[in-house]
Amino acid sequence: MNSIQQTKLQLVHKLHLLQDDMLEIATTMDYYGGFNPLYGQHGRELAGAAAMVGEWADEIELEIEP
Repeated sequence: MNSIQQTKLQLVHKLHLLQDDMLEIATTMDYYGGFNPLYGQHGRELAGAAAMVGEWADEIELEIEP
């Protein structure tokens, strides 16, 4: 594996970590949306953004040659 592939692999890993953090925060915000509807709305928006981050990671991962 060359250095560009290693960098892509690191980026994929970091994007997955970001996605996990975003989903955790989104879940918490959605829970507190029961107390403040705006939190729930933002939590759902954040969950959608987390899904996009996961898609980016998947696209980059496909570029990594075996």
